[in-house]
Amino acid sequence: MTDKGISIKAEDKNDLEVISSLMQDATVKVEDLAFEKGSHQFACLANRFRWEKKDGKKGERIRSMIRFEHVLNTSLQNIPLNSPSHVLNFLSLGCTEGEDGAKILTFVFSGFAAIRLEVECLEAFMEDMSEPWKTKNTPNHKILGGD
Repeated sequence: MTDKGISIKAEDKNDLEVISSLMQDATVKVEDLAFEKGSHQFACLANRFRWEKKDGKKGERIRSMIRFEHVLNTSLQNIPLNSPSHVLNFLSLGCTEGEDGAKILTFVFSGFAAIRLEVECLEAFMEDMSEPWKTKNTPNHKILGGD
């Protein structure tokens, strides 16, 4: 049975929040991050946990691609480029206003790792690229500060 998956485009902050929520708890290998300076594109290939398909204690993962257009500059924090098989755990993706109407996009990963993209304008695409597979490893977050 074929599962079509998700394919969406983001052109504003609200659209980006949808992509961020879909990508929460994705795992990303350092080698699956790419910035093509000549074409002004940044891409991230990830194993996304399918929160929208969670069934009880079991879940699914699917290979997903996020691609950003109009990228002017990138900067990294705590991303071990010399360890291509290192796995990053995706927490969130945010957007703030930069200078001259540019936007600053920030990928936040566990372990204080981050990627900052300066983009001329916001144009992003997220697409599921594979068939999903079952996983017993459902992400679990403890809520701190509650009663």
